[in-house]
Amino acid sequence: MKAFLCFLLIAGAAASPYAPLRYDGYKVIRAVPSTEEQVASLKKLEASGYDFWKDAGKPGTSADIMASPKKFDDLTSFLSENNIPASVIIDNVQSLVDQARPSGRDNQDPTMNWEQYQTLPTISSWLQALRQVFPNLVSILEIGQSSEGRPLQVVKISTGGNQTKAIFWIDATIHAREWIATGIATYIINELVTRFHAYADLLAGIDFYIMPIINPDGYDYTHTTDRMWRKTRSDHDSPLGCKGVDANRNFGYEYGGPGSSTDKCAETYRGPEAYSEPETDAIVKFLDTINKTRRDAFVSLHSYGHQFLTPWAHTNAFLPPDYQELKDLSDVAVAELFSYYNTTFTTGRPNNVYSGFSMDWAKAEGGFKYVYLLELRDTGAHGFILPPEQIIPSSIETWAALQVVARYLLPIRLA
Repeated sequence: MKAFLCFLLIAGAAASPYAPLRYDGYKVIRAVPSTEEQVASLKKLEASGYDFWKDAGKPGTSADIMASPKKFDDLTSFLSENNIPASVIIDNVQSLVDQARPSGRDNQDPTMNWEQYQTLPTISSWLQALRQVFPNLVSILEIGQSSEGRPLQVVKISTGGNQTKAIFWIDATIHAREWIATGIATYIINELVTRFHAYADLLAGIDFYIMPIINPDGYDYTHTTDRMWRKTRSDHDSPLGCKGVDANRNFGYEYGGPGSSTDKCAETYRGPEAYSEPETDAIVKFLDTINKTRRDAFVSLHSYGHQFLTPWAHTNAFLPPDYQELKDLSDVAVAELFSYYNTTFTTGRPNNVYSGFSMDWAKAEGGFKYVYLLELRDTGAHGFILPPEQIIPSSIETWAALQVVARYLLPIRLA
């Protein structure tokens, strides 16, 4: 499959200035615990305020931890004292930030393309232009507003007709710094719309609902102020001035359990209550308007780690009754993904336990059967700051994998 790129000129789509907050000298350290005691010590370390890019859920898995120059020695001492092997995998976070962006504001291409990461205004303008060019195929649905008043937009791609079509939901960038997720979501939109004849069989049996940016406030903030921002931008009266909620700990199913925090400054702060965030509340209320019998597939795009995950996240004590079917389908999907660029993904449930997850809500309460969370490229060499030259290959392989899931639905719907 060859990538087909739609380059639409967006008039008046100004690029945002890049983040003034710098990460010079910040390092990312990979720690690999070998015992449950070491895993527990890392959880305590995370609670103390370190930014865990990836956490270790069990012995033998790795945790990636970002440390400032001032905290680096303390971190390495802690790991040494606890006999946890560790190595530096990113020597200077700022150098990756600099390499991944155009050199200066004037070099930010105002056209929609997949050779660089796009700002929120460019993406929003492109979506409107796409709707105007393909009015019988594309609908832009505003399902609510963010805490800062930005529209929460879902792109519906449908040829109309049969009201028994499957619903295939894809969302991206619930965590603001995971830019590759939005790059891939917009690529999939572009493929389905501009090459709709190539996907006529899929569109005959499936309506796609794609939310390319769940967290527009946070995403915009990563472009203007802090590239490494993760949470929403809501205000919950933190005495320290900390803002935002981890929206992927804010869904109502198994809300408030392990893997989420009550600390308003923590990266995994779950919010004062389930659905406190307009973003999560809007998604659930919108999907509740769609007939449950049509809700088949739910995929949430994240980075990073090369994983194609299935429920449950909230527990490792048991699995969904249809886990093996979900796992078998994901195995076929990752084999297809591998066939393009030899990128290896693992499958199964998450290594750690997380509560308030969108994936678990979709499976337990949302009415979706085929539910997956993808941790996209890479495995840590760049982490969240994936070079823009990897957007297109990552998009191609991911879309190939998701087509496996989509085509699995067709015999059910077209029977």
